[in-house]
Amino acid sequence: MSTIINFLKSIGDMIITLVGFVIKFIEDILYMIKLLGETILAIPEMIGFLPSAVVSAFMAALSIVVIYKVLGRTE
Repeated sequence: MSTIINFLKSIGDMIITLVGFVIKFIEDILYMIKLLGETILAIPEMIGFLPSAVVSAFMAALSIVVIYKVLGRTE
């Protein structure tokens, strides 16, 4: 009988661990998106000495690279 109780406790612990992992994973993804947004907003300030056309082209290229990375295309 104690074996069945231990087995059920193990299953419960596994479910709690998985739920905690999923919650932490989603929090980390949201934090990464927030940091990415802050970084994209800070880039023009870092390269502000360049002409606006160069900054615009750089930001467009960076956006395309990020979109490809999110979609999983590495080449």
